[in-house]
Amino acid sequence: MLEQPTATAAGRTLCEVFDRTVAACGPQLALRSDDGSSVLTWSEYAAQARSAAAGLAGLGVGRGDTVACWLSNRPELNVADSAALRLGAAPFSLHPGLTCAEAQHVIGDASSRVLITEPAFLGAALAVRDARTTALETIVLVEGADARALTWSELLDCASPGFDVDAAAHAVRPEDVATLIYVRGGAGPPTAIPITHGSVVSLLEVLRDGLALSGERRAISWLPMADVVERLCVHYLPMRLGWSVTTCSDPRALPELIGRAGPALPSARLPVAG
Repeated sequence: MLEQPTATAAGRTLCEVFDRTVAACGPQLALRSDDGSSVLTWSEYAAQARSAAAGLAGLGVGRGDTVACWLSNRPELNVADSAALRLGAAPFSLHPGLTCAEAQHVIGDASSRVLITEPAFLGAALAVRDARTTALETIVLVEGADARALTWSELLDCASPGFDVDAAAHAVRPEDVATLIYVRGGAGPPTAIPITHGSVVSLLEVLRDGLALSGERRAISWLPMADVVERLCVHYLPMRLGWSVTTCSDPRALPELIGRAGPALPSARLPVAG
């Protein structure tokens, strides 16, 4: 049976929720890509998030900042999102279907200086930066390499010696913004709805108790993480309850994936500093 924190020990912020689940579920499966190329236990997930947080801090990301993630459903998205949370920054997802103009609006509205992406969205991300109408400075590529962006390993190398990731996470408060959800209001551009750590943690407890949810569950992440329901159900709830999440990068593969979202497969992991 999966171990999990008790309701009273859930924590006040997502950082505390995450750390207590890692402590209880460390060797158990946390994240797996649909093709099995990336598999992470909770301890490995935490180690990667800590390393990425230190790298983001080296780029100047801190409490109150935002970090844009233009990524498909993949373990790297969860890692990058959790890393930004540990700094008191607000990570948020861009919908994969956004046009370049829409992405430019969202990134500009959020005042994001750092964007984490993958090859499929790199061209559009570079176009947004090159337009020089936003605060975007640094693009991090989680897969492959391009001279115009940092690789994941280069992000980790940005960490300042002695940076205290734990102190940064402990400084996060329930009133700090945990994410931005962009919604459309009529014919106008997408509008940001900020959601705080405290609001998310409270909702997780309501869902946990009201639906009698336990750690004996597995989830598949296939809808865009820009959707608040997807983010809540396959990112935050697993973070609270220790569920394993299989990421599905292509929704067409979902029916087949549902039948085999079981034991872990051999892994290829992101590098971890140190």
